[in-house]
Amino acid sequence: MSRTVGILAVLLLIGGVASADKMVGNAQWLHEKWLSIQRPDVVNSMDLAVYDGFVIAAVQVAEHATPRAIEIPAGTTMGQVFSVVGKYLENHPDEWSSDACAVVVKALQRVYPNKR
Repeated sequence: MSRTVGILAVLLLIGGVASADKMVGNAQWLHEKWLSIQRPDVVNSMDLAVYDGFVIAAVQVAEHATPRAIEIPAGTTMGQVFSVVGKYLENHPDEWSSDACAVVVKALQRVYPNKR
């Protein structure tokens, strides 16, 4: 129960923080957050928090779905997960108009499919 409350809290926080963004919710919006945090000179801490939080929330939902949508192996770092999603976004601009959560799950399913 507490995990569900935590997931909902993260989603509400992200929704509140991101509500000023005109494209919130689509993959282009998430891609722009990813690009923002890739700049070596200046990292926008708000974009970092939004990107990381969004991906973490999507992972939590996908891992606890029935049936389980993804299976991330033990020892995988969140940095690796963030990179998988970011690289997928970079390589699939044709999906930028799609729902960001759906694209995150699709990206992760390619690398971390549920093997059960």
